[in-house]
Amino acid sequence: MNEIHNSKNVVTARINADGNVIVGDGNNVTVINLKEAAQYKDIESEIQELNERFDKAKQKSIQYPDDPDFAVDLINIDSKMSERRKELETLKQEVIKLAEDFARIPINSERLKKAKAHFERGEFAEARAVLDAEKMGQELDALLEQKETLNVKTQENQQNLSDKANEYLILARLTATDFELSARFEKTLEYFEQSLRAERNVESILAYAKFLNEHNQFNQAQPFYEEALEIYRRLNKETPYAYLSEMVNSLNYLASLYSLKEEYSQAKSLFEEALLISRQLMESNHAEYLPQMAVTLNNFANLYNNIKEYNHAKLLYEEAALIYISLNEGTPKRYMDKFALNLINLGNLYSNINEYSQAYTTYEKALNIFRLFDILMPDAFLSNLGMALNNFAALLLKKNEYSEAQTMFEEALKISRRLVEKNPKAYYPQLYLTE
Repeated sequence: MNEIHNSKNVVTARINADGNVIVGDGNNVTVINLKEAAQYKDIESEIQELNERFDKAKQKSIQYPDDPDFAVDLINIDSKMSERRKELETLKQEVIKLAEDFARIPINSERLKKAKAHFERGEFAEARAVLDAEKMGQELDALLEQKETLNVKTQENQQNLSDKANEYLILARLTATDFELSARFEKTLEYFEQSLRAERNVESILAYAKFLNEHNQFNQAQPFYEEALEIYRRLNKETPYAYLSEMVNSLNYLASLYSLKEEYSQAKSLFEEALLISRQLMESNHAEYLPQMAVTLNNFANLYNNIKEYNHAKLLYEEAALIYISLNEGTPKRYMDKFALNLINLGNLYSNINEYSQAYTTYEKALNIFRLFDILMPDAFLSNLGMALNNFAALLLKKNEYSEAQTMFEEALKISRRLVEKNPKAYYPQLYLTE
């Protein structure tokens, strides 16, 4: 009995002793009487005829041993019989393969249904005739042309969706800046959502996450940061090293959010990954990745400061400060604001470990930078100026310098009130802390 096995070594089709092709098992069995097929009968009949001719030629050869023509006839007939037997065996194997294919593929078209019916009756020529190659070719050409048209339409549709996503993104941004608009915050959220409905690209996902984060919506921001990070992980697997810088940014965003939520273990793991990648990037192109490296160091140091691992925090803050100093050499001093924020963080650390003299000097440098910025670009760094005043005042309070502390707290409070008037959702906690 002949058998064909699939890759899992399970019998899918076989020819039994009666010459039937059996496909399937149990209740789902198809039986094809191969011996009743016209093509099978024709080959078998020809083999039988050749066999009779061979017997006659053999008798003649025995009767007339000196006549070479009979020996030649025997060889020719035997060769033809061998060819026909091979054809018969090939036919069996092809029928088995056909039976398996018919059992495997969906029989959705009328042609396939008719061809299968003919095949199962052993009407192979009729099954082939149903599958009219010329007509099928015309239909294929039409389908491919239709597919091309649909592809063009799909591309146009995708481009239109991308454009719509960008329109809603800009609308969200504009709405966020319209402080006179009622329900400004809710409308901004709505437009961000619409942008992502149109096209869920990583840039828009991050933009939405940052907006939520900036407005203290930490739980709402988290899944978007996580989604963006997973996208960059996938992109870096598909194209190694192409998106490492973007991945560092995403790690920083999510780690900083975890830190704000006091989920320090998760934050630390992500910061470690971000710092490792940043150091790798620095090896490949020192200058280009310096700003990103400084941000990663500063953020990671903030975490260590929060969990009172001050030695680790100090090392990272100081490394970041050195980077900012090198970046601000010459003009323009593009990273002075980042340097000032780094100084505030370092001042916080000194204050936490009761090194008040260093804290005083560090806060003073940061405050002077933000006062200069407030003169050059009024209101652009108002929040940072308020933070510098508030932190400096807290240090003065520790040193029992009450009068100076009060003056700074009062100035910080005025700034906080101005900020809250512009954006209550973003700055109300800052006002509360200041008061």
